[in-house]
Amino acid sequence: MQKQLQLVFNHLEPSDGLKEVAAAQLEKLESMNSDITSCHIVFTSEPNNLFSVTIELQSMHKAFETAASDADAYSALRQAFKKSNRVLQDYAGKQRASRHDAQPQPVVAEDDNDDEAAA
Repeated sequence: MQKQLQLVFNHLEPSDGLKEVAAAQLEKLESMNSDITSCHIVFTSEPNNLFSVTIELQSMHKAFETAASDADAYSALRQAFKKSNRVLQDYAGKQRASRHDAQPQPVVAEDDNDDEAAA
């Protein structure tokens, strides 16, 4: 299911190509993290001939923001999504680690009789 995607274009004309790439990148990101509830992307044309892209993701538990700049808007968008993917993976890893640490670990007693029987 496609999550809520909002696109804002500052100082540049909206582009169907950028919209399609953003939607495809979000879909790919969602396939790896189903907790995403919304995505807000801001494209800005900077005075120094750079394009900056800021991605704000909202998950069920936390908000994330990443940004990238490049001379090519598509490249900046891909870079920003790569950063978002890394941030989400890091967060998921920390969540798994904290759940793992919180759960009591079973104690496995070794049987000394196995060693004597093998000898």
